[in-house]
Amino acid sequence: MGAERIALVAGDQRVDLLVRRRPDQDLGAEVFSQRVFLVSPGGRHLVHATADRALRVRGERREHVIDRAGERDVRFSADGRRMAALQESGSGGMSTVVLLDLDRDVERPLGQVYWPRWMEWVERGVVVAHLDVAGKRPTLTYFPLDGQPRVLVSREGIEARFTAASRGTRVMFFGGPADHRRIYTVEVDGGEPRVVGTLPDPAWNVEMAPDGREAAIVTHGALHRWTAGGPLEQLDRGRIIHTVWYSPDGAALAYASSERATVLLPGGVRRDLDAPGGDLRALRFRRDGEGLVAVRGDTALAWLPATGEIRVLAAARPGETLQGADVYRGGVVLWTSSSGDGPPTTTAPTTTAPAASPPTASPPAQRASAARAQASPG
Repeated sequence: MGAERIALVAGDQRVDLLVRRRPDQDLGAEVFSQRVFLVSPGGRHLVHATADRALRVRGERREHVIDRAGERDVRFSADGRRMAALQESGSGGMSTVVLLDLDRDVERPLGQVYWPRWMEWVERGVVVAHLDVAGKRPTLTYFPLDGQPRVLVSREGIEARFTAASRGTRVMFFGGPADHRRIYTVEVDGGEPRVVGTLPDPAWNVEMAPDGREAAIVTHGALHRWTAGGPLEQLDRGRIIHTVWYSPDGAALAYASSERATVLLPGGVRRDLDAPGGDLRALRFRRDGEGLVAVRGDTALAWLPATGEIRVLAAARPGETLQGADVYRGGVVLWTSSSGDGPPTTTAPTTTAPAASPPTASPPAQRASAARAQASPG
């Protein structure tokens, strides 16, 4: 058996938030990082999985636990004021879409789905990919913050991975009975799905800009950009891209393979972060400031593409493999794995402060998608 761990590090202080055993063969499998930990827009909250398959949401003054929601999709709204999670509703494959108001610490259900597969925010609610109650037809359902759920589409052949405009109303999905390369969009406030393009190969991953005006689509060995009303554009080719994100304001696009991270800045400016060892495992835009957090080897880096500045934030301990990282309240969140005996199992702290909040001394400088070790997003 091996182990995986989430730790919060500031200077020489380290607090374990999660330590759990896993079969060794699972540690190298594809894992969606946002099902393990996620920092909210603005950096006010951190949600992470627990060893007993719950989600623990940490803020400045309090924490909130959602039982039976670990290892499932969890997402923060674009304004960072709400969080949506998928909570098991007993046996039979049913799950409850749970909404948590982070300002008031109030939790309420939005509805139920059968066998959920993916979830994304739009401006006024969440969209969930799931199976219909018969367990056969892939379905996208919109759960508004106010009002009744609405099925956007339900048909054979729809891919589980979709994307949505976190500050808009547009949803993009792929596939259907005829062709898995077709690109569809649908608006959550009404209308039927329509074909907006065709890919050369099936989509592996996708991320939409917050306003819904464009989307980055990963296929085998290539990255494409779809723009509303424009032709499909190939941005990159020849490498296996494991992560793709838009910046919170939608102005920059970041993507990464094991060999290189790339950021496309306004004005057509491109910046690269190379990994000669082929060990670039993760990349995220910072939620609390400018730049990105990258994992190269077993080191978490703060990267400011506009200036070229690169700084070391933290590193995994000997014997651990760093799978993902982010910045939270003056500390660095590290997600690591280890094989064999792994680190000793310990009990994560149950209080938010001071145990879960490292001191702000020496603060560090400065969404992604289906990926090996650090899948994003979105």
